[in-house]
Amino acid sequence: MPDVFVPIDTSGRNNLFLIEAINNGAISQFAYDYVDIHRNDLKAYKDYKDFDSRFILNETIWNDFVKKASAGNIKHSAAEIAEAAPYLKNQLKAFIARQTFKNGGFYPILLKVDKTYLKAVEEISSNQKVNASTK
Repeated sequence: MPDVFVPIDTSGRNNLFLIEAINNGAISQFAYDYVDIHRNDLKAYKDYKDFDSRFILNETIWNDFVKKASAGNIKHSAAEIAEAAPYLKNQLKAFIARQTFKNGGFYPILLKVDKTYLKAVEEISSNQKVNASTK
């Protein structure tokens, strides 16, 4: 048993829209296409930190992704799409950053919603404070 337990987030595990978007490569393909079309606009961001703080994955971008990801034969309910949205929007932003700034922009954005990673950072920070106060 680990020192700190972080329960696995199983929400969305049965969400067909989420599963299909991941399995069929819709996220990376959409990001590639988006960057190809908007390359000049993306040059306005000096680095991935600037991109992360200023780039908004707005409803137009989201709706375009949903339309392209739903192009197959299976129709998805609005509830499924809404449930998957927070996770997929983060993935899309991270993949757009990867296409624009390489891996340096990918992981910092991707990990912003990773509960295990966030808990680890919290624990390390907490332990450093404890260690500093005992010196």
